Amino acid sequence: MGGANGGERASELAIATIEGRLLPPLVRLATAGVLDAALILGEMRACFRRADSRLRAEAANHLDLAGMATTLTIAVSFGRRLFVTHVGDSRCYVLRDGGLRRLTNDHTVAADLVRRGHISAEAAREHAFRHILTEYVGGGVAKLNVDVQDLELRSGDTLLLCSDGLTEMVDGHEIADILLAHPEPEEAAGSLVERANENGGHDNVTAVVARCEAAV
Repeated sequence: MGGANGGERASELAIATIEGRLLPPLVRLATAGVLDAALILGEMRACFRRADSRLRAEAANHLDLAGMATTLTIAVSFGRRLFVTHVGDSRCYVLRDGGLRRLTNDHTVAADLVRRGHISAEAAREHAFRHILTEYVGGGVAKLNVDVQDLELRSGDTLLLCSDGLTEMVDGHEIADILLAHPEPEEAAGSLVERANENGGHDNVTAVVARCEAAV
């Protein structure tokens, strides 16, 4: 949350906490050849809550960081299974057979209004509350609801994780076109960031692209 106190510090702490909390159990499962979806998703939820607690503790000890928070989206591939955990308005997409599918739901006031049928998805794109988050890691409230998804990956799938700095500037059709035009992940990510900046670039833009290929 770049507009809030300590947004950059919040992101750094969240990433460091999750690396330390999540990687060891995943490595143990991979080494044992165990695919336990419930356990994996449970570990991912737990690491979000650990990060949330760490951010709130850090903010309590440093007045200049009061209220610091971050959005957070994680995707873990385990064999052909993809596990996604998510809080906030960053997003995870998969491009399959030319179609772009969003795997995450935005946690914003405007998105909640869409889900309740009060406004249309088109109206939400310009709504005054589209940036007001309802869930985030950190902040002043000790409550965190983490969304989880899992998906069977196919060879040729392209995965995109991105911040709202991209999706505010580039719509889904254009994102799909760019991913299709650039099969190399690094080129695709660079092109997405470039297009967002060309279209206005009002916020920081993050894009991570990965491609699923069959084992040789």
